[in-house]
Amino acid sequence: MTNFFDDLARFYDLDHALVRDDVEMYRQFAAQSGSPILELGCGTGRVALPLARDGHEVAAVDISPAMLAALRAKLAQEPPEVAARVRAVQADMRRLALGREFALALCPLNTFMHMTTQADQLATLGSAYRHLAPGGRLIVDVASPLALLLIPTGEGLSLQSELRDAASGRSVQKFTSVRFDHARQMQYLTLIYDEVGADGTVRRTTLRTELRYVFRFEMQLLLERVGFTVEDVYGSPDLEPYEALSENMIFVARR
Repeated sequence: MTNFFDDLARFYDLDHALVRDDVEMYRQFAAQSGSPILELGCGTGRVALPLARDGHEVAAVDISPAMLAALRAKLAQEPPEVAARVRAVQADMRRLALGREFALALCPLNTFMHMTTQADQLATLGSAYRHLAPGGRLIVDVASPLALLLIPTGEGLSLQSELRDAASGRSVQKFTSVRFDHARQMQYLTLIYDEVGADGTVRRTTLRTELRYVFRFEMQLLLERVGFTVEDVYGSPDLEPYEALSENMIFVARR
């Protein structure tokens, strides 16, 4: 798992440059809850940095040294008062021991789906529960399983996006291949990034990962098993009600 995220770090910002819809949602929850905030699977700071700019103290946890190196490089470009609000922590979110309590915990953008066993799922939720102050809330955003069932599956590659790095001028083509094992609720994802040089040469990076999807009441039972009370389930970052064909399942649970 670690190598996947380390290898992905080089493409993460380029790939997620337009993924902003959920950031405003997290800013709203943070405004309600206050600091400090725990983010599980922070990546390169896509969510943590906007929260810090809003004045929140954030413990940004990720298992990948490369992701955290990118986050620290960004923090070095921020005003000192903003950078001081973010603590980058390399840790496995299943086994956290930060020694403090948080007002809010976040697990954005399908990060929870990388927990591919029930033991890992419960360990992650248990970590969040132990680190929340009484009354603190956890927000978990995962893909809706019924929306996943509509994705064409197979071994063939499809061109998902053509990206351009404004800083380097490099062109990157992203291809994806997805295969499902619905009996095990597993998604097997292959990502291929082709970097096209000025002379036309192509540098290819192939990444593979496994994700486990969950159904609504399965997730609710997991949360309740570690002690949470589920307050709401939303179908989008706009906090629309969850429906069968919603793309997201966003759980709001309280300790």
